[in-house]
Amino acid sequence: MNEVLQDIQTLENAIINLVEGASDEKRMAINSLNSMIELKRMQVEQFEQEAHDEKIDDILLQSIWEEELWIESRGW
Repeated sequence: MNEVLQDIQTLENAIINLVEGASDEKRMAINSLNSMIELKRMQVEQFEQEAHDEKIDDILLQSIWEEELWIESRGW
């Protein structure tokens, strides 16, 4: 939740600086938005990688389980 509140604060400050700020404040607002976007992209990439890794783990476990069932059905 803290991250969401921090994002709201960043967005509010960026809007204020883009609407009311001098050129250096506008530049700073754009930089903060770009940083926020980059952070969100990295978080999505990390989430996708973890989901991919988890899916691979599930597939491997399923394969091992099926192999064990096959071996058991043969009485080995």
